[in-house]
Amino acid sequence: MNVKNYTILSVKILKAGMAMSYYDMKTDRNINIEDIKNSPHPDLVNAIQQFSEYLARVHLLPEEKYGRVVSTGFAIKTDTIVVLKGMLTAPSEKKLAINSDSIDLSKDAYGFESDLQTVVDIVISEAGKYLFEGKMIKQAKLEFEDEADKADSESPEKLEDVDIPDEIKEDPPVETEPVEDVTEGAHQEPTGKQYATDEPVDDNRDVLNKEPSDE
Repeated sequence: MNVKNYTILSVKILKAGMAMSYYDMKTDRNINIEDIKNSPHPDLVNAIQQFSEYLARVHLLPEEKYGRVVSTGFAIKTDTIVVLKGMLTAPSEKKLAINSDSIDLSKDAYGFESDLQTVVDIVISEAGKYLFEGKMIKQAKLEFEDEADKADSESPEKLEDVDIPDEIKEDPPVETEPVEDVTEGAHQEPTGKQYATDEPVDDNRDVLNKEPSDE
């Protein structure tokens, strides 16, 4: 699909793969995919991690605490408004899901909107390459001693060539507020261009024994 035929609306790193939504200009529909099994390319992971500092600054954390925030993705609300998503490690070491407020990139409320726009553009570009151009890495296979007993408890083996933050690969964090879900399976929603409201929150997914193509 040519880059002119879609608009990325939301991106999220999961424990085993990605969740995304995009607007398909050819069909005039939003496409929601909540369970992409292919591992993200390091360029996409690194781009998403650049959101972490901005998310920490939105929550007024001092600079020495920025490392407690790990970004997992973002959602586009309008042509200029985005919401950043991630996890915060609390003093109790519990992982809390956090969002930014709706950040208007056309304004200068935080003083970093121009820089954030640059990162958003990079993430959108890398997400498009991942989803439509096959820029990804092979997914590691799960090896269970007893699949019947361990299907719900085993963690994926370490993925090669991609550094997904440990916080993302751990159990899902405690939600700090109700989250509205836009990715109810890989279905198509009619209507004109709609923007993302949120990504799916179910990160407990198993990796399929697939070996998709590399780039």
